[in-house]
Amino acid sequence: MSPREPDPDREAHFLAMAELSLEAQALSEAALLSDWDEVRFRTFRLMEQGFDLRSRAIAQTAHDLSLLMGPAGSTPAPGYGAAIAALSQAIGDLI
Repeated sequence: MSPREPDPDREAHFLAMAELSLEAQALSEAALLSDWDEVRFRTFRLMEQGFDLRSRAIAQTAHDLSLLMGPAGSTPAPGYGAAIAALSQAIGDLI
C-alpha cells in the first residue's frame, strides 16, 4: 500500500478513538450538570466501546462507575468522582 492510499483499519481506529473521546466529554459535561441519568447512559456507551476496542481497562472502569451510579433516578454513591477520573485515565492510556 502506498502512502497515499487510505488504510481502512487505521481510519476505523481513529474514528473509534474520536467517538470514545466524544462520549467521555459528554459524560463529564453531564456529571458537571448533575444529570445522573445521562451519566449512566454515557457510562454504558463507554463500557460497550471498551469491549468493542478490546480494552479491559475501559470496560472495567466503566462498569465500576455504573455500579456507583446506581439505578435510574437515584443519586450516585460516594466515590463516583474518583471512578470518573479512573475512567478518564483508562481512556487517556488507550488514546
